[in-house]
Amino acid sequence: MRMTKDGYSAIGRARVADARAVTALLHAAYAEHLAAGLNLSAGSQNESQTTHEIREREVYHIQRKAELVATVTLGTQTTRTGITRIYINHLAVVPSARNAGLSGRLLDHAERVARRRRTPALRLDTATTLPALIERYRRRGFQVIGERQWKGKTYRSVLMEKALEYRRPSAKARLAGARSVEGSRRQPRF
Repeated sequence: MRMTKDGYSAIGRARVADARAVTALLHAAYAEHLAAGLNLSAGSQNESQTTHEIREREVYHIQRKAELVATVTLGTQTTRTGITRIYINHLAVVPSARNAGLSGRLLDHAERVARRRRTPALRLDTATTLPALIERYRRRGFQVIGERQWKGKTYRSVLMEKALEYRRPSAKARLAGARSVEGSRRQPRF
């Protein structure tokens, strides 16, 4: 396991064998929200549900020594018009690892994944009763695009999206890139 300077692992992809640890991480991270009456799915999902997510979606994690301390789940969402977006779920950091920038690292990772796939946007939702989280996502470039009452939930959710722009290099930059490729080709020696 590769460790960063701050003592945390690089971001890794969860395996089915990690399901119990990911579930425990989610329960620890979401416990305060459950205690406040928010029945957030991540705080009560069972190991079987976590296993399903690991198999069907992309679940990433960060470790401190042998303990999983942060996780995020990425899923794809395709609109009726055929546009695919990355949907961020279950972003969680255990209380003992909060304020170490781990959620930011996982959000950065989600954006890198989306950019590699050239998806136009990242989406997420959170409870309207968590204004600090909403503000944190706004600072990271997410905009509120609506609200929704999910079936069976004790709270309304705010839906947020971050549009990802892809700039085509200017003609000058494309020409310069083409010249550097031509100039870097080795000429055969006779």
